[in-house]
Amino acid sequence: MKPSSIHNILVNVYRNNAAGVPRQRRINPYLEGAPGIAKSSLVYQAAATLGIEVVEFRLAGGDSSDVRGIPDLSSGRTVFATPEEFPTDSDWQGIMFFDEIVQGSPAAQSALTELVLEGKMGTYRLPEGAMIVAAGNRRSDRAAVNEMPRHLADRFTFLGVDPDVDDFAAWATAEGLRPEVVSFVRARSELLSKFDATVAKSPSPRGWAFVSTILDGEGYDPFERQMMIAGQVGEGAAVEFMGHLRLFGEVPTVEEIIANPTGTRIPEGAHAPAMLYAVASNLARALTGKTAKAILAYVARMPEEFGVLAVRDALIRDPDIRKVPEVKMWAASNASLII
Repeated sequence: MKPSSIHNILVNVYRNNAAGVPRQRRINPYLEGAPGIAKSSLVYQAAATLGIEVVEFRLAGGDSSDVRGIPDLSSGRTVFATPEEFPTDSDWQGIMFFDEIVQGSPAAQSALTELVLEGKMGTYRLPEGAMIVAAGNRRSDRAAVNEMPRHLADRFTFLGVDPDVDDFAAWATAEGLRPEVVSFVRARSELLSKFDATVAKSPSPRGWAFVSTILDGEGYDPFERQMMIAGQVGEGAAVEFMGHLRLFGEVPTVEEIIANPTGTRIPEGAHAPAMLYAVASNLARALTGKTAKAILAYVARMPEEFGVLAVRDALIRDPDIRKVPEVKMWAASNASLII
């Protein structure tokens, strides 16, 4: 399931729970997928949409005492000191997020069973406004995971998270990632996420976000930069990305396009698709009220799908651009393409 669908599910599950669903019948989402595909980020993005908090509790390497707390016998009765991360304010509203849940021991996972189903654990009571969400990697990814006990698994709604190029591009554009990264992922979509458990590094959305950071850095020579990129997404993907960077340097610049939108060349030939993705990503970052007339004149000359990408990504980056008269006219003429 693509990330945007997962986001929508998390938001609506929270709203539906808040509408009065009894704790024993509430949906508790469990996000499962390969490492580095933004499972944790999706939880925080959903919380931001809802305007609520996230309390994160990581189970990686944990045992049952890390979940239930240390027993205190001083009163003559066994009382467990609940971990300080657990919210205690009865009016608290937010997501109780158990990340890396399957990296906890089976005993640690089992300790959560009553909390997930009934919102309580010993004397501890989860606030009524809390939604439980968990996330973990797949056993097939060899990410040091343990099998989730069946009685706990029955209390979660399993949702597989799969990478999606359009979702990644939308997020990356909004976050200001480098256009070189966005255009490469669009051109080589199979390399957005290609997890390989037999090697130390392989392509992932998280890895490409770090590649953008590497490109923003200064002081590296080309060899050093390539080695750092390989250290994020693997050697094969790094070699291909460096080739894309060379193509990126050959495409018309934004300055050339703005200066002569009707005469600047449109990339052609064997490498045209990759180069057009590069141009579209550059234009998406450059489209403003001042540049709209020239950029849209050039966009009108591009193959339709690439022109649409440029404007759609620009609207994701800055929705207010839709108010620019030239953009309003373009959007009205191409409404069926940008929905």
